[in-house]
Amino acid sequence: MAALVTRTCDVCGAVKREANHWFILEKMKGGYLVLPAEAGDAYVGVLDLCSEDCLQKKESELRGTWRASA
Repeated sequence: MAALVTRTCDVCGAVKREANHWFILEKMKGGYLVLPAEAGDAYVGVLDLCSEDCLQKKESELRGTWRASA
């Protein structure tokens, strides 16, 4: 029997449903990569984001850390 994976938004804590259109954000050296999250995909080591609003909040937070470290 396959294990069920519950995905939650790393910004607001919302739980992923089938009809939601989520994003994933992968931190990379020198930046990050944003991709749409497909329903059946299982990603490890990325941030799950439930909406464009949460994506924008996380991007703003990341840009703030880049300015602080420069």
